[in-house]
Amino acid sequence: MQLEGDRASWRGGWVGAPQSVDGSRLHRVAFRTRVDLATTPTSLPIRISADSRYVLWVNGREIGRGPVRGQPYRWTFDSYDIAPDLTVGVNVVAVLVTFYGSENAIWQRSRAVDGLGTRAALVVDAPSDQPGLSTGGDWLAQPLDAWSTTPARGLLGALPIEILDQRLLNDAWKTAPAASAGFAPVGSAHATHPGSSRRSRPPVYPYGALRPRGMAPLEGAVVSPDVARVTRPGPVDEHTPVDTVHRALSAAAQWRDEQGPEQSTGPADPILWTFDFGRVLSGFVEFDFEAPEGTVLDLAYLERSFDPSKTRYLPVAGARVIASGGRGRFRALETNGLRIVAVLATPPLRGAVTIQQLRVHEHLYPISGGASYSSSDADLERLWRAGRRTVHLNSVDAFTDCPTREQRAWVGDAVVHTAVQLVANEDWRLIERHLEMSDSPRPDGMLPMSVAGDIESAGRYSIPDWSLHWLHAVWLYARTSKRAEFIRARLPTAERMLTWFEQYMTPDGVLTDVPEWAIIDWSSVFTTGKSAILTALWTRGLAEFAELSEWVGNHGNARRASNLVARITPAFECFWDSDRQLYVDHIVDGCQQPAVSQAANAAAIVAGVVPPDRLEPIVLRLTDEDALVTRGWNSASPTVPLDRKIQDRADGVQRVDWDVNRQIVRAEPFFSSVVHEAVAKAGRADLIPGLLRRWLTFLEDGYDTFGECWEWGTPAHGWSSTPTSDLVRHVLGIRPQDLPRDAYLIEPVPGQADWTTADVPTHRGLLSVEVRGSHLRVDAPLPVVIKTWDGQSVERAAGTHRIDLATGALVTSVPEPRATTGRTEGRT
Repeated sequence: MQLEGDRASWRGGWVGAPQSVDGSRLHRVAFRTRVDLATTPTSLPIRISADSRYVLWVNGREIGRGPVRGQPYRWTFDSYDIAPDLTVGVNVVAVLVTFYGSENAIWQRSRAVDGLGTRAALVVDAPSDQPGLSTGGDWLAQPLDAWSTTPARGLLGALPIEILDQRLLNDAWKTAPAASAGFAPVGSAHATHPGSSRRSRPPVYPYGALRPRGMAPLEGAVVSPDVARVTRPGPVDEHTPVDTVHRALSAAAQWRDEQGPEQSTGPADPILWTFDFGRVLSGFVEFDFEAPEGTVLDLAYLERSFDPSKTRYLPVAGARVIASGGRGRFRALETNGLRIVAVLATPPLRGAVTIQQLRVHEHLYPISGGASYSSSDADLERLWRAGRRTVHLNSVDAFTDCPTREQRAWVGDAVVHTAVQLVANEDWRLIERHLEMSDSPRPDGMLPMSVAGDIESAGRYSIPDWSLHWLHAVWLYARTSKRAEFIRARLPTAERMLTWFEQYMTPDGVLTDVPEWAIIDWSSVFTTGKSAILTALWTRGLAEFAELSEWVGNHGNARRASNLVARITPAFECFWDSDRQLYVDHIVDGCQQPAVSQAANAAAIVAGVVPPDRLEPIVLRLTDEDALVTRGWNSASPTVPLDRKIQDRADGVQRVDWDVNRQIVRAEPFFSSVVHEAVAKAGRADLIPGLLRRWLTFLEDGYDTFGECWEWGTPAHGWSSTPTSDLVRHVLGIRPQDLPRDAYLIEPVPGQADWTTADVPTHRGLLSVEVRGSHLRVDAPLPVVIKTWDGQSVERAAGTHRIDLATGALVTSVPEPRATTGRTEGRT
């Protein structure tokens, strides 16, 4: 049995519940059909999609979940072969479809006003010899009223809180040969706009021609907690599920923890369990329990131990389960990031309540292939692994900022994720997916700050520098993957975005008064007036656009961008403070302001606007710990409390609380990737191992991930993961040579460790490097250029080579190329 390919015509049409549902609210609809078989097929492929999300079962076994997030006008489908789960006789195919109603961090509502796009809908396509499996007249549906939710609260209430009343749910609908009462033939979900002809088969507005998801299914291990404790917190006022647990946790802080049996002792005695997994996880929370009918179990997901004095940035994530009586099981429909699960059973309790086998089923994009890093310096190895783990937790159907609070697909954050994935995962399809999904410009050409969710849908202000970081990620991917056609498709957006900045260019060639939210990172930097940081990042973007355009044959665009760079370079001198021998952050009303940051000077270096004789002196100043100060607009300082900082931000006040004439503001972990790039470009990559050790401060109390900022923020933030890529690209010096030539540079820093080995993905397979003392061993699937410690460039064809880095002497050479992994076009 075959489907005719991803772009074949669909036999199935979009269908919905025959009953009326409120499309403005979260609702879930159960769909099912029967497949009667005289013999089991060797293959039975199907295609499936839904709005907003689906869970697919065959004969009660979960097959998959989807679709991946995206803009509604370029929606995707998933493919499965369900033959292994079929048997002779009656088979039940069941699908639960969730329609979120209100936009959230991972879902963007279509702009349809009626019909398709305004309520839960499903489409399934199957081979012609199984017509009943394609969505149509053989399918039945029923809205399920067992679920509800509470309204989202701001950015930290990013996903709906699942409230499940199991008294209203009978899971037999997934497996029973005959449908229960309440199921009725599905209704056609069709487009209602003029000219639609009431079409329901793809392609149809608002989803267009459904696209294949184009990347691997999410997966992960089932993880049990390290520590489980039970506490009796005393009376707790009932609020929303998560707030109720937070209040219980606050009360429990005054009570003695008990290590005894995990069950309550009386009907008026609330009981609170906490399950600590010892590290941040991301996936579906699930547990078995036993409780009398009507027992309310409230869950809160925490990223660290609860502190009642620190609740400003507390994740608003959790669930509520109402027991049907006796033994029960809960598996969340939404993924969440957490370290601790707190479960509260509140009165009235009609008997004992027991929780068993609480666990998290991780749901992440897989790490594929043999990428690795090891070193005699255990700290460097820990840093490489922690960065990969942090990005892994933020790699799902997009690159996200953090698993515990938001799960949004931020456009600029992903430049770090991209750099890490390129050196630590042989599967690069998620990179392409995120770059393409982020290629969603506003009418004026600027990219949204976050895509495929509530922020993009609302058309809110953007972060101008995030669009520039997106372009840098495109440039990084181009140099590594050599995927010219994919890159060519991104360049029109890049051109419009870069042109957007020109309206803020002064006659002398620098950017001034750029509106919207120039975050840079959370450090206390200034971008008002003439901005050194934004001008430098824009200049880097123009130079990278010129390089990409020249590569794909757009020579006119390349010349125009290069001419702009040539115009900006001398103009950038206006930011040079000759007394401090550094670039200032900004100029207001023609006067240099005294604030100086790592961000401004590093951005200037990577933009190529710094004269060569200044490079090393600037880098030495930027890395002088005695001159650096950590300050952030969102964090307290020795002189200004956090509440005052927050109020200042709301009032548009940027208060200087450091010695602005003597100190340099340190970049937070995100922009440190630019700082390290600048250090390497200045020829001082030998400083980077020492700079990276600052990240060790995150790896305490069991955490194996990097936090958002030096002094506050989430404990697993993808944008902080630069050590993983920096150890490979700057310390071992393994990176693509340039765009035109398909070769790699290898330029190890001397004295980094007694020995270091790495296996680094390339679009032709793994490139293996081992450095022991001054001896370098390279096993390369493509040509390499080795930079020795005495300044030589040694070129070698694909193969295995041994070279003395101190002298450039060839120790052993085996020029025959090794077998490659068979990857094509940068994909596994």
